[in-house]
Amino acid sequence: MTLTSVLLALTSDGPAKGIIRNPTLIQSQNADSIHVLAFTSHGDLLVAESEGSFTMDDWDKVYAAAKAACFDDSEQAEDQEMHEEQVDEKDEALSMFVKSTLQTKIAGDLHWKD
Repeated sequence: MTLTSVLLALTSDGPAKGIIRNPTLIQSQNADSIHVLAFTSHGDLLVAESEGSFTMDDWDKVYAAAKAACFDDSEQAEDQEMHEEQVDEKDEALSMFVKSTLQTKIAGDLHWKD
């Protein structure tokens, strides 16, 4: 089993709130809260560490954004009320990246058997 993780910052600009994936140091310092979530390769929550001021509704939205980032759950990401910043639409889901990296590594390690 493998895991994927993501760092998110919850920011507010008046009544509007936003989620920043992989925030810079300055963005983290200016955020209302920061969150680290990790998921198993089966989609189960493994680690959830949060710091700062946030409501349970905020945390639910952070959870949804983290799961979408780790598993490319585009339907769930579209349903979010909060907007995400700094998301490159061409990025693959982290889980797909981990899977392809492991497959390449294993193929290279087993090449001697051919």
